[in-house]
Amino acid sequence: MGKNMLTKKEFNFFQNNGFLIIRNFFKLQEIKKINNSLKKDKNFKSLFNNEDNNNKDRNILQWNEPGDDILGITSRLEKVVGTMEELMLDEVYHYHSKITDVPIGGSGWSWHQDYGYWYQNGCLFPDMASLFIPLDPCHIENGCLQIISKSHKIGRVDHIKREGHDEAIDEERLRYILKKFERIDCILSMGDVLFTHCNLLHSSNRNTSGESRRVLLSCYNTKHNNPVKKHHHPRYKPIKKMPDNSIMNFNENKFKKESDFINRNSISYPTLK
Repeated sequence: MGKNMLTKKEFNFFQNNGFLIIRNFFKLQEIKKINNSLKKDKNFKSLFNNEDNNNKDRNILQWNEPGDDILGITSRLEKVVGTMEELMLDEVYHYHSKITDVPIGGSGWSWHQDYGYWYQNGCLFPDMASLFIPLDPCHIENGCLQIISKSHKIGRVDHIKREGHDEAIDEERLRYILKKFERIDCILSMGDVLFTHCNLLHSSNRNTSGESRRVLLSCYNTKHNNPVKKHHHPRYKPIKKMPDNSIMNFNENKFKKESDFINRNSISYPTLK
């Protein structure tokens, strides 16, 4: 691992609360360049809108290999990977990334933990985290992410599949959790980022605005937590880190191929026996 990216206060805040917001982590010009790359790719819009066409409440496009396009470069920046390694106390590797959007009128995501899903993939330890990068401003009206501070200390909670909904935690248990812990609306500007522990409970509300809420999410696993089961996300592979000025120096016309993205309708989750 490289030089320290965080102050002691930031590090302790993440360990105690399960999340960390860093304002102006990216320059506004960097986020605009990522957005320009998305706009210029002729296949992105159709792929993004049709990939999860069984659920009209959101759009999602997911990939495993970070790649050499501007999206992959972003997830491999020195400051991104270095901060993750400090927070996770180990070398990390790219588990997967995705772009999500709760479109206008979309109902968002139910309360869940990322590890509620990743546990099923053979990751034995909850030593995993995500980086949330807004591609649009995130505010209450367009369904910004909600988190429950310190909820990562509860440990993994069973998730229940309800008809017409995502897998989510039991509503009765959620009521008790909300009585004990603080719920926070993550209002973020373009350039701000949010780091989240994989056991942090989070959700998002309905988008009642006239604006999109697109987010680039990059998820990381620790080297010591190499999954024990083969599944639809990769096992440990070292990250080739990129200099922090790579976004502004990159050719925004380069983009992923359609075959680089995961077909979410074909995913089957392994079980540990």
